Amino acid sequence: MLAGERYYMECQAKGSRPPAITRWWLAGNKITSGFSEEVDEENGNLTTNTLQFVPVPEDDGKPLTCKAANPAIPKTTIETTLNLHIHFIPVLNLTVNGSAKGMDITEDSYVHLECSISANPAVYDITWYFRKHPVRTIEPLGILITNQTLVIERAKKEHSGSYHCSAENFVNRGTSNTVNLTIKYTPKCKRRDPQKFVISETETINISCDVEADPHDVSFLWSLENSEGVIILQNWSSLHTLNYSPITDSGYGVIFCWGQNSVGIQESPCQFQLLAANIPDAPHSCVLSNLTLHSFSIECEPGFNGSLPQVFHLEVYSSTKEDLKYNVTDAKGPTFKIDGLSPGTSYVLLIYSSNLKGSSHSVALVATTLHPAERRTAQETQIFVNLLLRILIGVVVIFFSTLSVIGLIIIVRKLRDTDGFSEENAGNSNEAVKKDIEESPDANEKGPDIIPQSADSEVFFMSGKLVETPNIADIETIPLPFEPRKYKHTVL
Repeated sequence: MLAGERYYMECQAKGSRPPAITRWWLAGNKITSGFSEEVDEENGNLTTNTLQFVPVPEDDGKPLTCKAANPAIPKTTIETTLNLHIHFIPVLNLTVNGSAKGMDITEDSYVHLECSISANPAVYDITWYFRKHPVRTIEPLGILITNQTLVIERAKKEHSGSYHCSAENFVNRGTSNTVNLTIKYTPKCKRRDPQKFVISETETINISCDVEADPHDVSFLWSLENSEGVIILQNWSSLHTLNYSPITDSGYGVIFCWGQNSVGIQESPCQFQLLAANIPDAPHSCVLSNLTLHSFSIECEPGFNGSLPQVFHLEVYSSTKEDLKYNVTDAKGPTFKIDGLSPGTSYVLLIYSSNLKGSSHSVALVATTLHPAERRTAQETQIFVNLLLRILIGVVVIFFSTLSVIGLIIIVRKLRDTDGFSEENAGNSNEAVKKDIEESPDANEKGPDIIPQSADSEVFFMSGKLVETPNIADIETIPLPFEPRKYKHTVL
């Protein structure tokens, strides 16, 4: 039988005179309603009792009994019994640390959730839900699930919320009651990153220490830390705001705020960094480039911004009329390009930066656009250089080609002469050479076209010629087209 469904149970008694009286009993308890009794006297006084029965899960395994008795004869009761087998969807009950109600649990506490299940047939799937979303074992978060048990090893505020479990068998899926966990925790900053405040010594700021906490009754401690040490600004007050002015240079640094409630003191304080606000430093290392007839570019390195966002300015003045031609602003960086200028004109450039506190001093430069004649000369010079380069390459190629041909001819002639030599000719040649040597002038005599080699001589490379001078000091007296380069170890 299936729990919740309506069934009609029938019990008959026959042969009694007068007709039998019938009644229903469930697990020893008499059923007093929901049935009807009919008697058929023509069919042997047949008594029929029909029971409308809607089983519940708790009826599983209970006996259902029908009893019949002759009202005129005592102790004539007879009965028949049927053991009920009720199938029903899982019935679940969720408890937390033994309680079925929501609990207030302190941070870092151990939490044990138990899902009790009653089902017929047995369940084959159990699922846990946190804030209405399925949840599995998450070891990094300290959540461990084993069938009907969910354990939170160290409760945190992130574990606060609703929990329930569900189970399924072949009848359907059942759901447990919902338990709400409230994790009590120490104060925590709403913002994780330190906040920055840029102020001058005379300014006053209002700093708010925004924290999350449960319970919400929080007191606060404020302190300032810098190179001179730690100063307590406000000691455990209920005020979560602080009015502060640096007054002097020593008033800058990092302000810390701790919160405290009944659970404990805040583990990590909220931080507020105080920076001194100043006017920015001027841009530096400026470079002019891309000078043309009508334009130029200028690029600088930005200076310190004074702890505030800065913008960069370029003012272009005529150097003769001293009137403002251009005024350009750029928040990205000190890089500018100016067009629409007059050719061959000088301009005064003023570059500076500014922030909410004021402007830096200016950097002054002078830029002169090109003259039209300078541009043509540059073009003609480039054409001449290109032509000269091509001619030089052609001369080099012809030179090395000629050397290759001459070398080839010499090699062929030597091979031909070698084949025609004999030992006799070789001997005659030796005698002739010897004779020529004897008749030649003294070996120590020097020809008029031979430059003598001296240990003291120095060799210089001058316009493709080798020039020998007795002393390096004499170089200045020799008319040369350019400065000589000295090669001391050249072998002639």
